Amino acid sequence: MVWPTAAGLAPSRSQALALVERSSALTHLVSSAEYLARRRELRRGGVHDWSVQREQVLGTTGRRRGLLDLLGAPRTTTAVHVLRIGAALALLAPTPSPVRAVANGFLGITAAALYPRHHYGTDGSDQVTLHTQFATCIARSSSDPVVQDAVLWYLALQSTLGYAVSGWVKLAGRPWRDGSAVAGVMRTRTYGNEGLWTWYRDRPRAASLSAHAMLVFEAGFPLVFLARGAAALPFVACAAVFHLGIGATMGLGRFVTAFCSMLPAVLYVRTSPETSRLVPGIAATLGLTVLTAGAVTAAARRRAVLREADAPGVTILRGAGAAGNRPVGHDRLIARVGGQVDAGAPTVVLECGLLASPAYFAWLIEALGSDFRVVTYTRAGVGASDRPTTPFSVDSAAQDLAAVVEQIDDGTPVTLVGHSIGGLIARRATALIGERCAGIVYLDSSHPAQLDRSLAQRRSSALLGDHLAIVPPTIALGLGWMLTAPEWLRGLPWRARLLEQRQHRDSRLWWAGLREWRGMLEHFANPDTHRLEPLAVPALVLTASRTGVADAVHVELQDELAASHRWVDAGGAEASAERVSVDGADHLSIVTDALTAARCAARIAGFIHGLEPSRCRAA
Repeated sequence: MVWPTAAGLAPSRSQALALVERSSALTHLVSSAEYLARRRELRRGGVHDWSVQREQVLGTTGRRRGLLDLLGAPRTTTAVHVLRIGAALALLAPTPSPVRAVANGFLGITAAALYPRHHYGTDGSDQVTLHTQFATCIARSSSDPVVQDAVLWYLALQSTLGYAVSGWVKLAGRPWRDGSAVAGVMRTRTYGNEGLWTWYRDRPRAASLSAHAMLVFEAGFPLVFLARGAAALPFVACAAVFHLGIGATMGLGRFVTAFCSMLPAVLYVRTSPETSRLVPGIAATLGLTVLTAGAVTAAARRRAVLREADAPGVTILRGAGAAGNRPVGHDRLIARVGGQVDAGAPTVVLECGLLASPAYFAWLIEALGSDFRVVTYTRAGVGASDRPTTPFSVDSAAQDLAAVVEQIDDGTPVTLVGHSIGGLIARRATALIGERCAGIVYLDSSHPAQLDRSLAQRRSSALLGDHLAIVPPTIALGLGWMLTAPEWLRGLPWRARLLEQRQHRDSRLWWAGLREWRGMLEHFANPDTHRLEPLAVPALVLTASRTGVADAVHVELQDELAASHRWVDAGGAEASAERVSVDGADHLSIVTDALTAARCAARIAGFIHGLEPSRCRAA
C-alpha cells in the first residue's frame, strides 16, 4: 500500500488507520488460524487443555469463571476463532467504517476473553493487538477527525514508550552494555537461531555492534518527536527492519505484523500537517502532573520514614563511627527493643538481609518476644538511620552491630540472628562482641564463596545488579508508587506491612541496597574471604528447603557454615553446629511467612535455652 502525499512520506489520516487495523487484523487472523490448525491441543492432555488451565483462574468470581468455562469448551473456542477469522477478513477488505468498528471491537473483546484460555503461548504481540484493536474501534466509531487523531496519537505514544522503556531497561543489563546479549539470545532453545549464533560466536565485534545498535535504536526512539519529525522515517524504517529480522531469525511471525501495526501512527502524527496537536499537549500535562504528584508523595513518604525515629519504643543508638572506631559519617542508628524485659532475660539481636527493614522480622519478633528481649535496628542509610559517607563493607556493618550490642549492655547473653547477608555480618561481629556473644543463628545465610561456586547464585546476582541499576533512580524521580507490593510483604501483620511497604517505596532503602550490594560484591570477589575460619561460638544453621532444592551448591555452603563452628560445652564434650532444613520455606518466607517464622522461632528458642555461653570454650 502506498502513502501518497506531497512529500511522499506521510500517510493520511484514513490511510494510517487502515494500515494500523489491517496489520493488526492480520495478526489476529494468523493467530486464530494457528489455533484451529492445532485443535488437538485444545483437547484433554493438550497444551491448551482447559481442565488444566482453569486452575490458573480458580480465584475468579463465579460469574466470570462461568464465562471462562463456556469459552473453554473446545467447540466454543473453535467457533470463536472461526468468527475471529471472519472479522479479520472484514478488516482486510474495503468495508465501511461501521463494519470496521464492529470487527475491531469483536477482535479486541474476544482476544481479551480468550487470553486466559490460551495462557500458554501468548506474548507481547497479543498484548499489542489489544491496544490497536480497541483503539481503532474507537476511531471507527466516530467521524470526528480530532477523535481519530487522538487514537493515532495514543498508538504512536504507546509505541514510542514501548521502544524507549525496552531500550533503557536493556541499558541496565551488563550483557547489553558489553555486547554479548544478542549472541546470548540466539543461543537459547526457545528464541534462538543456531546458524546466527554460530556466526556471532565467530564474529564478536559484529555481535557487539548488533547489541549496541539495538540499544541506540530503542532508547533513542523518542527522537521521532524532535525537529518536526525529521527522524521519524529513519526510526520507523529501522523498527520495520528490526521486527522483520526478529520474525525471520526467531520464527515469531505475529511479532512482525503486531508491532509494525503501530508504526503508521508514528509516521502520521510526526509528518502529517493535518494532525491535531491536542493529545500531545494533554499527554505532556498529564505526565508533568503525574511526576509532580509522585514527587509530592515521595516527599511525604520520606517524612513518614524519618518520623519512625520518633515512634514509641524507638531507641537512638550510636553507630560505630560515632563511637570513634572509624570515620563513617553517621552518628545514629534507629533501634527497637521489645519482647521480654525481665532482668536476666537473654537478648536476641536480629540482623536484616539486603533491601529490608526490621519490619519483615515481624512474625519472628512476635514469636520470640514472649521469652526474650528482641532488638532490631536499621543499618546505616536505611530508613531513619543516618546515611554513611563511605562504601559499605561487611567489616563496617559488623562494627555497627557490635556498637548496638555494646549500648544495650546489661550483662545478659546475646544471640545474633542474621538473615541472608545479615548472617555474614553477624558472623563477623562475633569477634567484636567477645564473650557476651552466646551464639549465632544463620537464617538461609549468604556464604563468602557463593558467587565463586554457585552458577545459580551468579545468575541471580547479575539479575539483582541489573535491578538495582534501574530501581533507585526511578524511585528518586517520584515513581515509587508504581512498585507493586511483593507477595512476601502481603503476608506480614498489617502494621509491619505498612512500615515495610513504605520503606519498599522509599528511595533511601534502594540507594542503601545498591551501596550494600556493591560492597558485598567486593566481599564475594575477595578469595581471602572464601575460607571460613573456625569459630568457637555455638551456632544453629536454618536453611530454606526450596533454596536448597533450586541450588544444591547452596546446601553445601550451608553445611560449611555449620562445620566452621566447634566448641566445648559445659559438660566438656565437643559440640558442633546443627543444620536444619526448614520445609516449604524459600529465601524470604523463612522469615516473612507466619507459620514458617513460628517454626524457626521455636528452633531458635530451643537453641538459646540450651546454651551456657559463659561456660563454652574453643574446641
